[in-house]
Amino acid sequence: MKQKRMRAIHLLGIIFLIVVSIRCETNAKNADCDKIVSYLIDTTAGSGLTFIRNDTEYSGQDAALHFMKKYRHLQAKINTPEDFIIKVGTRSMLSGKPYYVRLKTGEKYPCSEWLYLILMQYKESPGDRKGKEGSEESITVMTLNMAHARKGTSNGTKNKRNRIENNLNHIVKVITHEHPLVVALQEAD
Repeated sequence: MKQKRMRAIHLLGIIFLIVVSIRCETNAKNADCDKIVSYLIDTTAGSGLTFIRNDTEYSGQDAALHFMKKYRHLQAKINTPEDFIIKVGTRSMLSGKPYYVRLKTGEKYPCSEWLYLILMQYKESPGDRKGKEGSEESITVMTLNMAHARKGTSNGTKNKRNRIENNLNHIVKVITHEHPLVVALQEAD
């Protein structure tokens, strides 16, 4: 009886250590995600660009405040900066309309793509890349056939707009995951 009790206590101790280590790992990942999301929000606020949500124009500061509120609301469902971009920076939860950013050139650009570019720049910032043994710089070159964003269909023009946007978001995820310095795209037209 005493031996069974000791085994049970030992087993509970092991389970406790496993749970604690998993929670610590999750907290470390969330802290890193929060740091990068804060960078994305701060960059939005300081961009000096115009953000378009539900056909209304907002300053970078107003867009950043909106992103922060939406992030707080969805934080439990966001585990990576890419999740933040998809769930917070892509489209309105109420209307389903995509968010846009008006660049200084006047060009209207999907906000999610702009955020992915900012994320890629963040990940490529000095000190993030190390070459062999940290002594020389290495670069990653990527070539990708986008197949006109059709992903599994015979003709990209038959896809609905949402499917094409989802396929493009997936392509951005693939590129972002690999952290290439140079990307050559085929069938991107």
